This record gives sequence, C-alpha cells and structure tokens, in this order.
Amino acid sequence: MTRSFSTPRRKTSASYTANTPPPSVYQRDLLARIEDEIGGQTWQFSAQEISQMLSPKMLKKEVDANSVYHFVTDYDYLVDDEFVQKAVNKMPLPSTPPLAIEPERENYPIIVEFLKKCVDNCKAAYNKAAEHQASQKKTSSRFPKLKKAGSHWWPVLKFSVYDKPTGDNVGSAEPLKPGFVGTHREPDEPSRCVWGATWGDESSQVGIDTPGEVKGNWRELINQAATYARAMTNFVPLRSFCLVIGVNHRQKTLRFLIFHRSGLSASEELSLTSVEGRRAIQQVFFSVYLWQTPEDAGFPSFTNGYEFALPTMGNLEQPLTRVKEGFYHSLCVRGRASFVLAVELVVPSLPPFDVVSSGFGRRPLYMDGRTVMSLSNLPAPTKLPPKPAPQADAPIGHGCYHVSKPDSPLIPLTIYGMSKQTSNMQVLYDKYGPFVLKFSWQTQQKRTLEPKTFSAAHVEYGTPWHIMSLEVKASNGSAVCNTSFLPAPSKADAAFWPLYGVPQEYPEYRSLWLTIHLGGGQTLEECDSAWDLCECLLQVAFDWLAYYAEGYLHRDISVGIVKLKKGPQLRKEFSTRFVRSLLNLDVEETHASGTNAGSSEDPSGSVDERMSQLKIGDKFWEDTIAALKTKAPSGEEDQAAVTKYERQSAVIDMARQLEDTAEDLGVTSECKAYLSDCDMVAALKKYFDDNAHNGSLSGTAEFMNVPLREAMDERSPYLQSPVDDMHSLFWTALWCVLFNTKDRGQTSKEKQWRNHLQGSNEEREAAMSFILKRGTRKEYSPMLRTMTPLFVQWRSSLDSLDQQWEPAWESVDQGEADEKLLVFHDFAFRGILGFAKLIAEHRPRLMNSY
Repeated sequence: MTRSFSTPRRKTSASYTANTPPPSVYQRDLLARIEDEIGGQTWQFSAQEISQMLSPKMLKKEVDANSVYHFVTDYDYLVDDEFVQKAVNKMPLPSTPPLAIEPERENYPIIVEFLKKCVDNCKAAYNKAAEHQASQKKTSSRFPKLKKAGSHWWPVLKFSVYDKPTGDNVGSAEPLKPGFVGTHREPDEPSRCVWGATWGDESSQVGIDTPGEVKGNWRELINQAATYARAMTNFVPLRSFCLVIGVNHRQKTLRFLIFHRSGLSASEELSLTSVEGRRAIQQVFFSVYLWQTPEDAGFPSFTNGYEFALPTMGNLEQPLTRVKEGFYHSLCVRGRASFVLAVELVVPSLPPFDVVSSGFGRRPLYMDGRTVMSLSNLPAPTKLPPKPAPQADAPIGHGCYHVSKPDSPLIPLTIYGMSKQTSNMQVLYDKYGPFVLKFSWQTQQKRTLEPKTFSAAHVEYGTPWHIMSLEVKASNGSAVCNTSFLPAPSKADAAFWPLYGVPQEYPEYRSLWLTIHLGGGQTLEECDSAWDLCECLLQVAFDWLAYYAEGYLHRDISVGIVKLKKGPQLRKEFSTRFVRSLLNLDVEETHASGTNAGSSEDPSGSVDERMSQLKIGDKFWEDTIAALKTKAPSGEEDQAAVTKYERQSAVIDMARQLEDTAEDLGVTSECKAYLSDCDMVAALKKYFDDNAHNGSLSGTAEFMNVPLREAMDERSPYLQSPVDDMHSLFWTALWCVLFNTKDRGQTSKEKQWRNHLQGSNEEREAAMSFILKRGTRKEYSPMLRTMTPLFVQWRSSLDSLDQQWEPAWESVDQGEADEKLLVFHDFAFRGILGFAKLIAEHRPRLMNSY
C-alpha cells in the first residue's frame, strides 16, 4: 500500500503572503527539488489519449454529470468528430527534423521549424474543417460550430527559438531560460518573453503559451519542464493544466508534457524519424489548435484575472466581483495550491475596468514578480470612453483574454453552507465586506472535509463568517477536476511511468473547491503593535479550539491568518462548556446550559441569550464535576480506569480555568482574526481507527514543529497531535513579528533571521535560539524587543509540554481509541490554557509597549 500525502513533498512549494518576500532560490536547487514534489505521480499515455485529453470535450449523454470524477472514456471529444478526423487525415506530414547529437542548443532552430510546419498544417486543416462544417445545414456534432481561424483561442500560434532568461521570474528564483517557446505572436529579436500572459500586440513583451525544452535525458528534461509549469501556474494560479513540449535529441523523440495539480501526464515517446510518430505529433497539435475557449486552454471561465463571476448568494444574483487584494498563494506544481484573495462587488458606481488605462496590461491584477502582491498601492482603474461592442467572432485568446469579461458565472457542483445564511447578502456585504475567496485543489479523500468543518463550527467564537463552500463545475458539465488527465484506478499500473525510481502512488484525483468568507482583512504581519498581535493570536487559538470541539484537528496553523480590516465581527461568546459533550457527560444538559445557544442566522443574538443564562449561582461546573463523579472508578477497577478518571477531571478543570482566563482578558463575542482555511484538518472520530493512526502528515514547512517536519522530510512514521499545532502557533507568532510591515527590523541579524525562518529546521532553530537570548537588545525592532520575554516563557512552556507528552502518549499507545483521544483532549487544553495564561501575565506590559 502506497502512502498518500495531503501536502506532497512540499520542498518546492512555499507559503508567501503579500508582505513576505520569498527566499532566493537558485535554479540548480529548484531542479534538485522538483522531482521530490512530483514524486510517484508520473503517468504516460498513448498519443491518442493525450490528443483526447487536450481536445475540447463534453461529458457523454449517458454519464452522470453530478458525479465528480470522470475519466477519458467518459467524454466525447471534438477531435474525434468525423468532420474533424477527415481534415486531420488529409494533413500532409512535416519532414524528419535533422537533429544533432551535440550540442543540444543546435537543435532549437531545427525543432522550431518542425513545429512551425505542424502548426501551418493544423491551421490549413482547421480552416477546411470549419468551412466544411459551415456549409452543412445539419450536423451530427454535439459541439458548437468552429470559430474562424484567428477568432478562436489562437489568434496565431508561433514557435521561435528563445534560449535566454525570461523577462519575469517566480518569486526570488532566477529567471528561467526555455529553449524555445510557442506564443500568440512572434517575438522581435530584443523582446523578452514573460510567463505572465500579455494582452496586446503593442507590448514589447510576449506571453509564453507553450514552452519547450531539448535535452538528452528525460529525467533532467522533465525537471526543467516542471519549473516552466511552476512559473505558468504562479501567474495564473487557477489554471487546470500547463502544456510543455519536450524533445530528446539523442533518442530523436518528442513528448507532450501535461502538468496538473496531481503531477505529470506525458505522452509516450513519439519518434521524430518515423511517419507514424510525426503523424501522431501533428494530431496532438491539432487538438491544441482546436481550442475555442479559455476552459479548453486550462483557464477558468468565471474569471479573466481581474474579475470573478460568483454564484448566486442570497439576494445577490450571480454577482460580478473585482479583485481588491491578494492574501496568499501556495506555489507548487503538484498540491492543493491554495489561493486566497479579497474581492469587492462591481456596482454601477465603479468605473468599467480597462487594462490599458490602469496599467495592468501584462498580467492579472493579483500578480507581479512575486508570488502574491498587495494591491493596495496599485493605481485605481481609470474610466475610458466606451468602446465599440466586439464582433461575435472577436478573438478571446491571449491577445485580449484578460481584457474581456468572464465568460460565465461560477457554477457549483457540490455546495455547503448557504442553508445557514440570511438571504439579505447585500446588507451583510455592505456592513462586513469584502468577500474573501479561497480556492484550492482538494484530494478525493478530503474534498468535503473543510466545508464540513466550517459548517460544524459555524458562528463559534474565533471562526470566520462562512458564506459557502462549493465544488466548481465546468461548462462542459463535469467538475473542474484533473481526472481526465489521470488513469482510472484499474489502469494505474499500466499507465505509471517510473521516471524517478520511486514507488507508484495511487492516482491523486483532485477537484477545485471555492470557500467564500465574509470580511476581508490582512495578514497578522500587519498588526499595529505587540498587543494587537497577541489579541489576534489568542482569538486564533480559540478558533482552533472551536474546530477541535467539533471533532477536527486543524494541523496547519500558519501565516495564512486573516485580521479583519473593518473591525471585529460578532460571533458566539467564547465558552468552554462544550467540554461535557467532549467527554460524553450529559450532552443534553450542555445544550440547555447555553453552550450551543445562538442563532446561526444572527450570531450576535447569542450574547444576550448566554448572559441571561449565566446567572449568579450558575452551577454548570459543579454539575459537570458531579456528573463525572458518577463514573468514578471503584477500588476494584484497574489503573487504566483511575487514570482515565483523573485525566477527565483535569480536562474539566482546565476548561473552567480557560473560561475564567478568557473572561479576565475581556474576551466576549467580538472577533477580529480567524484561521482562513481548514483544508488540512483531520477528523478525530476516525483518527485512531484500527487502533493505530496511519494518516498523512500535514502542515506548512515554515511553521511545523521540528520533529513533524523531520518526519515529513524523511517519510518516517509520526503521530501528529495537538502539541504540534501549539508549536505551529509559536512559529507563526515569531514569523509575524520579524515580518511585521510596520516595524520590520533592518539590522543584518534581523534580515538573517527572516531568511532562516524560511530555511531548514536547523536554520529556524538557530534563529529562534539567538532571539530568545538577545532579542531584547535595543538595536532590534521595538516589537521584537517587546515580544521576546513572552517568547522565552512560551518556548519554555512548549518544551515542558513536549516532556509531558511523551510519557502520556506511551501510557496509551497500545490502548483503545477513546484512551488516546482523551490524551489529545488533555493536551489540547494544556496548550491553549498555557498560552492564554501567558497572554494574561504579559498583558499589562504588552499594552503599554509597542
């Protein structure tokens, strides 16, 4: 049985925000790491299958459109239509390219000439097919009529030799240098091609549509090609696939390389010297030339990069929204690729968006040279005189793709959350907007876990205002999913390409999900002071506890936390009285005590309800202890029963202390920060099934507990527990202090520490140790000096927690699931209570400091 990873080998992915410059990455390091990310998810298919994968497609009539995962055999393909095949079969073949063995770059112009001939042949065949179809009064094709050549996705398709650094780069990595490129126009000699798509021919920079590489070794070539795919997804995070052309000049073969969020799907080696091979290459190219819409090319139809057409929400009918700010992007080839941004409603008072006037001509609004950028300082759109309406066959390719409106609204396939929302969404938006959109590619095993988590903890203290979560549906009727690029389970063994010499993994089926929250904000790197940061961290800790109370271990506290800009939102008042249900003590009485009071429609109502119930003489805790005593072990019971009772008593006592501490800190029902995603949670209900936890490890490397990160790197067994999340909260706090936008220290040491926090385990530990010893020195930033005493005590308490954890877990390691879960409860409360008490202890000093 192969092992799955919810965050697969994330050495090439990283978590960057608008305020976090990514670390420098040398090309040699990127190439060395890229194969570790793709791992055992490399597949190869026949030229016919690749041709179908790349062709415009529609679900077959007999296939259930409401199911999620559809494979190659579930679609009808435009390339397979009879009139298309007639045109394909009449195409002349390009001649054999006279490839040289060495050096490889001498083959660039030879391959380019071959590809140009293929494109010329495809264009001629396309014109014939379109003319034939247009002349027919009736057609048996299920597809719309072909658009005129130049009015479909490709205004033109030009291949040219490149072999120089691109005009843009990904994060702080060195610019890439593809051997040849396919673009929508031929670049001039001095032009620089860019990964961010260009919008018009007058630009001196040309967008790369299809990069290509020539090498004599497939493994090296795939690694290089994957860096190109990484660059393309960096500038268009929501694209479903990237196409790269690879040529092995020594073997005189070509492969079409389709990179998607689950790895690589490649064509088999196609011979450049045989008639059959060249015919297959040209037929695959024809599938690419058939692209009619953005979706055919892998781009979502519900956005043009600047605006998003969202589904109906309450009384907002298919609202059109505009990107306001980018928060977060997890850059990777394979993985969830979480992408978070804030959007505002487009209303009549806003001027029409125009790329030319606003200076955003080269790439979508949320992108620049770094992975994610803040948009607050960008120039506002300028209103221009109205333009003539485009003709019906106006091009929608890269030449104007980012200028046109989204093709269609986002269509939900599976939806969670709206049943709990008020219908007057416009009023809520006006009060708490903007909307926060979080896109991610979820695996088959976890596709509904995040929506269920948000729904379960709806309106609890610290949680976000969850509007809805939905699985995105494509216009062809299927889910926006990568299964059309992957083998069905029964065909995985035959399709696996052992490129890297690692074990084959189960095909990683992923679908695109969108979660919508209400209330835009900023990351905790933008907190105004140390106390502001600590307040936010405390609320995040209570948010974590709210999910835990509903049976979910978060497992990914990181910098992806949102601090609300419009001020706090009202949620249910903080309480730990869920402890009764957590310990299975008289659940009905828990509800009667107000633990779950409050309407999901109006969380503010819960405050008065709860206050009316928490009267003088409230006996909740006395009753809870009394209920536990009825289960106290007799003298005849074994030590395990005694230990269980003592641990339950300790959990109740810590829950009461935590509620009291929160009251002392003035915590009520107002929340200004929350965890923005839950896509790496684990359900505690099945965490110890089969008497052993064998689930995948999760987290973001920069914020992981040291042993957890080591286990993930080494692929060794490890039990991920609440203790790991407590460490993640600490690393997040340290990160937010060093990267604070309003008080960012500029000494050489502080700059070094920032780099080290993004580095290896050893570098992080070294930076932390130095800060704990010397962070109060006057040359460092005021916020760091203020927070260092707290960090010292916090780290000491975490070390103590680690020491307590090991014997506690050993005592139940061979026990039953309920014994193990009780240890989790124990340490969840130990961690949160310990942190809350530290905040209370340092509060006077923090409030009077920077």
